Amino acid sequence: MDTADMLTDEEPSSFTIPSVEGALQEDEVESSFKELQDWTRYIAQHKEQRQRLLSFTAQVMDSLKTLLGGEEGEKPASYAAAAATSAPRPRNPKKAGAAPTTKILQHAITRYERASKELPGAPRDTLLKVVTSSNLNTAPTPLLDAPKPKKKPACLIQGIRSNTVAVRLPDGVKVPPSLPAVIADANVNLKRMGCNERIKEIHYGIRRHLNLVFDQNVSNETRSFALNYVLGRFNAEPSSVTELERPTHSILKFTAVPTVSNNGTAIQAAHATALLRRHPAWADVEFLEEPRFVFPKGNPDPLCATLQTKIKDTRKATIAKKLLNTTVSFAGVVRRCQPWTVAPTARQCSTCLKWGHSAYVCRSRAPQCGLCAGNHLTALHSQHAQQCRSTSCTHTRVICANCNNDHEASSTSCPFFKARTSPGQLQQLQEQRVKCLHCCN
Repeated sequence: MDTADMLTDEEPSSFTIPSVEGALQEDEVESSFKELQDWTRYIAQHKEQRQRLLSFTAQVMDSLKTLLGGEEGEKPASYAAAAATSAPRPRNPKKAGAAPTTKILQHAITRYERASKELPGAPRDTLLKVVTSSNLNTAPTPLLDAPKPKKKPACLIQGIRSNTVAVRLPDGVKVPPSLPAVIADANVNLKRMGCNERIKEIHYGIRRHLNLVFDQNVSNETRSFALNYVLGRFNAEPSSVTELERPTHSILKFTAVPTVSNNGTAIQAAHATALLRRHPAWADVEFLEEPRFVFPKGNPDPLCATLQTKIKDTRKATIAKKLLNTTVSFAGVVRRCQPWTVAPTARQCSTCLKWGHSAYVCRSRAPQCGLCAGNHLTALHSQHAQQCRSTSCTHTRVICANCNNDHEASSTSCPFFKARTSPGQLQQLQEQRVKCLHCCN
């Protein structure tokens, strides 16, 4: 009988797999799997036995699933059943927490602002993580502001630019009601005259300083014509004004320069200047003023003093930087050039007339007059004096708005003006002024 006929006649019976506790050896497992593959390949070669082999394989798989505990269930009969089995189970809704209070929201905003300052350029997600990981029940510690850099004293004094005309007006001038209108009219007249320069800004200060700022370097002809036209709008004669000229210069010094030679002869400032000129770097320097000796206040007749020199310089102090590296011999004593530092002076506000700030940051609610200390601008003093009908008019009396003495608020004899370089003295004077006002009231 043929082998194929023998396999066809017999029907496959139920196939069960018993469970054995013992373990097989690796070589025995490999040889058994190889023999199973060979028999499977041999039976599957015959077409009439392939269906029977498939049924037998299905029985083996069912038995193996039974032994494994049914990890894989039966396939669903329809798409709806598959969707029902694969759909996620509904979760129990979470209990809603308490809504954040206004204080917690404020703390979160403050924490976010602080994190953005401490981590500049950090992405938004990083800042939000910092906020969520912090304790929002307590207020965050305030972030200290970085101290503002103090302006360093320098030996360079900036002069009036070549595109600016600065003059000092006399007393009793009438300020036009609109400076932009004056600028527009002056530019129209400059255009008619064929001038290329135009006035860009006009500044009028509390010390009657008038500055004309042009858009480019101005020629003498345009300078004279524009100044005369603007002075006419201020009702001022050109001969009554004082033109201010201050070139850019640097102040240098030589400390402990001997004022007496070895033989007892006195060394004057002119002799020290001649010795200074012998140095190659100082030979062609242009002095703004002749060098002079500065003696200490406690000893007016010492054997040495400080030699101060003022030289014309550029706006970037290129000449001063070159001269600061020089050493000069004065009567056998070698001294090094040093900068004469000029401390920046405090500003006087043109609105409230107080020292220490400018009108740009002034917080005063009402202006004060620099002539009568009234509640109006100094430029409008004459208009207020004409319109005042009170029997006890105070516009005719000159009163300082700072110290209440009989002088203008911009006077150089005012104690506030003398203490403008010392913030501590200004504060003391202001406290004394407030006490006097309280006592008077």
